[in-house]
Amino acid sequence: MNLQYAKTDVGFAYGGSLGLETNSATPTVSAGFGLHFDYKIQLLAGIVMHQTPTLFPEFTIGEPVTSLLSADQLTRNTYRGDVFISLNFRFDRNPRE
Repeated sequence: MNLQYAKTDVGFAYGGSLGLETNSATPTVSAGFGLHFDYKIQLLAGIVMHQTPTLFPEFTIGEPVTSLLSADQLTRNTYRGDVFISLNFRFDRNPRE
């Protein structure tokens, strides 16, 4: 689900965007800023927050593990932010007509 707001009713507009992914077991949230060109093209950039496995602090990458450990004993899920860029096209007519 993605909600957008565009400020103006001419060919060029700008606005914010909020998104929430509801299909996965862990929520993913995004926020961004978009530029709209003539209601047909949108360029959107922002930050997405999602869970990702991270090593526990007592382990380091490249360090040999001497005992048999499961993934749950080595990692934990933490939220991490990543940057995204999106280019969107509207193939239908102008929604204001």
